[in-house]
Amino acid sequence: MPSSEGLGPASQRGPVPKLTVKHPLEQLSIDEVNIARQVVIDARKAFGILFRNIYAVEPVKAELVKFLNAEHSGTLTADTPRPPRQARVQYDTISEDRSHELLESIVDIASGKEVELRRAAKTAQTALIKDEFMEFTTVCLASDLFKQAIKEFNLDEKYEIAIDPWPCGGPNPDDIEPRYTQGLIFAKLKHENPDTNHYAFPLPIIPVMDTYKKEIIRIDRLATGGTEDGLEYGTGPKNILGHCVPAEYVPELLDTPMRTDVKPLNVFQPDGPSFTVSDDSLIEWQKWRFRVG
Repeated sequence: MPSSEGLGPASQRGPVPKLTVKHPLEQLSIDEVNIARQVVIDARKAFGILFRNIYAVEPVKAELVKFLNAEHSGTLTADTPRPPRQARVQYDTISEDRSHELLESIVDIASGKEVELRRAAKTAQTALIKDEFMEFTTVCLASDLFKQAIKEFNLDEKYEIAIDPWPCGGPNPDDIEPRYTQGLIFAKLKHENPDTNHYAFPLPIIPVMDTYKKEIIRIDRLATGGTEDGLEYGTGPKNILGHCVPAEYVPELLDTPMRTDVKPLNVFQPDGPSFTVSDDSLIEWQKWRFRVG
């Protein structure tokens, strides 16, 4: 489920879509995801909500076995009792001061009600999501602190800045730490080929962002070596890439020819694969029949 952040009062709940009968192990449909999302919005009435994950709760085995027995015996109908269809929703509620609280709700799809709520410990940190990664690059490139650090390297105009956002983790288990994102910084050749090496020219700085405030709070400097102490900082020249040459890896950008002494290897199935996929998740192969989530 892609994340979405909404700020301001929660919207009024719209009509609940009419849902078709689902297999208990099928993944949530778009309509089911939207029901779960709206239930959380109505329940929390927060200034803002950042949705991280919405996915199906796997049924209790004892309840599922009854359904599977009917399915395997050929007696399954639309009226066969099914385990409750539920969604697990993981999200942040956001206050006006931009502070976050990490929550998890279990939503019953049929009734449209929240049946369970868990609050994460203040020491907990959840995985970064795509939106947070993308925000880091935007915030970093706009930061005066970052711009000033880049100017120290006197980069040639043939380079552009490439950023790899990463989690900034590793606090002690009992510490309540701010949520930070860090970035590995590279100088990338401006090239008409988008596959030019992103990682050829690393730069010895790591900007750190307060993820909730969306602000670069500091620039960490990396050791650049030295004749006596490899942990010395700032020993490199201002023209830090003056001695570097491109290191490409895609065939069309290499300055040496590809090998020609390797014989071709072809793998093909003239009659197609031996398995079938239906209902987006049901796989049937040989004597096997199973669903993938």
